Amino acid sequence: MLKLILWVLSSLIATVIFSQNSIPDCSFFKKGDFIYKDSSGITWDIKRTGKYQTERNKQTGLLIKHKITWVSNCEYKLTQIWSNNKDRRKYNRSWIIYKILRVTDKYYSYSCTCTDGREITGVVVKLID
Repeated sequence: MLKLILWVLSSLIATVIFSQNSIPDCSFFKKGDFIYKDSSGITWDIKRTGKYQTERNKQTGLLIKHKITWVSNCEYKLTQIWSNNKDRRKYNRSWIIYKILRVTDKYYSYSCTCTDGREITGVVVKLID
């Protein structure tokens, strides 16, 4: 009887431990050079430092500079602070929060909700020298 109780107890503990989602370590993606494709298939280069992120559209040369604020280990807020495009400057001081959903040693997947309510998901790849 004691063996049965110990078996059931250990099975319950194992189930609880292995059923919990592990929290990914996103610190590898806080600085560096990255690339991603937007929803229209255009490739963007990202350069991320401690406080800033600069995005460059490879096809048009559009540059956008953001202040990056890490809200938690795997969640960050991008606030646009500058652009080389006059039409894009109307978004200065606007922000979006991104949630990192899954990480590997080369990329992360994310989701964000735009100011117009659309939910966007994508993948950002880290470039390693």
